[in-house]
Amino acid sequence: MNRLGGTIDNMAATVIGDISTNIETLRSRQPVGRALVKRSFISQTANAFDVNGYSVPANQAAFFYLLFTGNNTQAFPYGVPYVAVYNGGTDSAHRLSDYLQVDSTGTGYSWEINGTYFGPNKVGWIIAIEAGSSGATVYMKVRTMTTCPGGWTMTW
Repeated sequence: MNRLGGTIDNMAATVIGDISTNIETLRSRQPVGRALVKRSFISQTANAFDVNGYSVPANQAAFFYLLFTGNNTQAFPYGVPYVAVYNGGTDSAHRLSDYLQVDSTGTGYSWEINGTYFGPNKVGWIIAIEAGSSGATVYMKVRTMTTCPGGWTMTW
């Protein structure tokens, strides 16, 4: 073994040792206590669909406002909506909400957090349906998964 080969081997070992030390240092500085681990809570209605046959005119958009209100166990709850969105029927062939897709009629679906609905004990989202050239007939089933128990309302 020559001196150059030994140097490269030592450099690699030193870098790996430094990375291991850094990881252990970060772990010791950022412990996560049991009190910080939250559970997920699902909220939904017993309705088959929460929006049932809502008509959106051709080439127009409809906006649905989903507001989750917590039960005061967490000051600023957060979470995500799981919304099954259908256009023109309620079977799997009419479902828009898989991968935020656009269907064959040009109708699409998207959602984003609604900053005006974010605050103490609440979080909200905007769900947008953009109808294609033939319009849309929208059906939705809404579920929320949040960091505290509570319930939601939807307006449009």
